[in-house]
Amino acid sequence: MLPSKTNQHQRSTPSVDTSFTLSLDLSTFPINFMDTYRLAASAIGMKKELHAADVPDSRTSKVTAGCDDAGQHHELQPHICTRATWRYGPPVSLEPRAYHRFLQGVVDIHLSKFSNPRQLIMAIADTFDAHRQLLVLCGILHRNVNDNNVMLDETGRGILNDWDMAKGSRASEGAVFPQDDLALNSYRTGMWYFLSARLLKNPLKIHSVQDDLESFFFLVLYYSIRYIPNDQGIQELKELHAELFEECRWRSAIGQYVGGQGKFFMITEGYHSLSVDFMDHKPLQKWLRSALRCIARFYWYCIDVERKHFEEHKDEALPVPRVLVPPLPATILLHNHEYFSSLFKTALEAPGWASTRTYLGDELDQYVRTRGSRRMSTAVPPRICGPPKRRFC
Repeated sequence: MLPSKTNQHQRSTPSVDTSFTLSLDLSTFPINFMDTYRLAASAIGMKKELHAADVPDSRTSKVTAGCDDAGQHHELQPHICTRATWRYGPPVSLEPRAYHRFLQGVVDIHLSKFSNPRQLIMAIADTFDAHRQLLVLCGILHRNVNDNNVMLDETGRGILNDWDMAKGSRASEGAVFPQDDLALNSYRTGMWYFLSARLLKNPLKIHSVQDDLESFFFLVLYYSIRYIPNDQGIQELKELHAELFEECRWRSAIGQYVGGQGKFFMITEGYHSLSVDFMDHKPLQKWLRSALRCIARFYWYCIDVERKHFEEHKDEALPVPRVLVPPLPATILLHNHEYFSSLFKTALEAPGWASTRTYLGDELDQYVRTRGSRRMSTAVPPRICGPPKRRFC
């Protein structure tokens, strides 16, 4: 095996710290040598489980070899120190982590390299289907849907990558709040741009299936704004980009960044006001509006449940006990993957796709850098999940 230069994720999640080395096995094909601190119940075991369940290898990154058994790694002990008397800050719940090394098939084509808009939607649809199979067949929730993890293979199809934040929740698709292990569900995970509005507003909300489904929607919208011709001027797109993907503020009471106001308003109050018209891509336009309407109905349902909960406890002393949204009824289409899957299928089969693509990323990112440097200049660094310092691609 011939190793090359080591790469490390510059903004890896704290205590994950994954690095990888592109290597060449002379008898087979290029592979990545992964060197990482992962959960003791690691992603390697999850991957072995999903491959045993016949989740297609072509839609998920594949582990070719690795250490995941007792005696082949050493465990860290941060979870033991969380309540030590010398520790600064509020109590937290941490899970044991362990040191792992393994080999993984190379997945190195970024999503931004798609050749035409239909291929973009097809690649995201491929990874969406892999996400669905992971949950249905293996009970694994990915919890980190973003454009670094939705990647392209050499044929232009989509691959779902990166299992650092994945959780074997054994939760049903309709569970808004998985109730298995709070130590593994104690805070939001993912990239700020693509997190759901509910996770951005409430950093300690348990990450649910619906949050991942919403992340797929914002992934499509984010790339559509940046790469697909539309009827909006650059200034309007800059403002839309800032409101939906950049908005954040420091909330000292909980020691966290919060955001999502722009996303929440678009979903609950003005889903019809997503006025971007992708002129030559009617299937994409229809997908975005239908998906957003579906998310809006889910949010209205949750708001109604929460309102009734607070009315029932209005005479009790504060704080009111946390509301747990019950499993979603079938009338709420976001209760599982099926509705989004049908939207992808309909869009890809429809005529009316143009081959044109554009790129406004440099101008949008320059606007973000200018605003972000002022906004974050006096902010306290986040303890768990802060807003992104975007990798520009």
